[in-house]
Parts: sequence; structure tokens; C-alpha cells
Amino acid sequence: GTSRTLLNYWFNTEHLLQPPDGPPVPFRYHWAQREAIETVVYLYELRRVRNVAELLFEFGDQSTQLLALGIPPEGDRWPRYCSKIATGVGKTKIMSLAVVWSYYHSLYEPGSDLARHFVLIAPNLTVYERLKDDFENNAIFYQDPLLPEEWRADFQMQVVLQDEPGGSSSQGAVYLSNIHRL
Repeated sequence: GTSRTLLNYWFNTEHLLQPPDGPPVPFRYHWAQREAIETVVYLYELRRVRNVAELLFEFGDQSTQLLALGIPPEGDRWPRYCSKIATGVGKTKIMSLAVVWSYYHSLYEPGSDLARHFVLIAPNLTVYERLKDDFENNAIFYQDPLLPEEWRADFQMQVVLQDEPGGSSSQGAVYLSNIHRL
């Protein structure tokens, strides 16, 4: 139910964004953004794929299935999904869709094993600064049509930037850093 509500809200609802100067403008997610998040939801909800080994067994050939046998279970405890996205298509928007979906799924679906705490690692300082602009103070979550109006009050997300103290939120958190800090 949670996934259905979010997918309908994101992709089957008309959205108008209010720019700082000017009239409202229509907003639609790019088809590749939709395809990416729908794939993740499909793998989790319908195919019940929960880790890399399961993904390789489910969709791989004999050679990838042999690779899956070599993945130690302790190193494959959490879902990890990947989407191949072209430059400029909006990977940040896909990340925000995935964060919101996982957060609400964890909150609303009994027995959900999805996360409410996330770590985003930028590959360099330039990308970190762009992500910081998007995520700082939860900007992306409230500027883009991500949160259905009736669920907004339940979205309790803290964004913690590198070098900042954080982690006081019990509901949810996004920790943003870059690879140089790890």
C-alpha cells in the first residue's frame, strides 16, 4: 500500500512547483527517474530480492550465480540496488525518491526491513557541494513533490552534513559525506 500510494503520488498526480520569482510551473519526473525507482520497488516488493547474492541468482547467468556463492553472508546483510543512469538525468532526484520510499515503507508497513537512516557518499567535493545544496535543511524533500500532503507530518528527517554533530533524530537521518572523509 505504501509503495502504491507513493508511486501514484509521484507519477500519476499533477504537480506545480512555485519558483521564487514567477508563476507556478508544471513538474514531472523524468522517465529514467521513474524507471529507476520502479525497478527498485519491483525488486523489493514483488521479487523479494534483499541482497546482492539473491539478485545475482535471480537475474544472472551461471557465471554470476557462481560469483554469488562466494559472497559471505555477513557482507551481504542489507539490500543494495543500483541503477544505470546517464549524466544529467537526475541521480539526486532518484536518491531522494528512494530515501522517501524506504522511510515511509519502514514507517507504515508492518515487518518492513527498510531503513530510515541513510548514508550518501559523494565521489568528490564538487558533487558533495551539489548534494549539500539539495539536501541541507531537507530542501529537496520539500521543494520537489516527494511527500504526499497527508504524510508530511510523519516525515521526521534530519540531514547531517560531514563535520557536523548529528544523530539525535530517532525517526530518520541522512548522513552526507564525501569519499575523502572515509
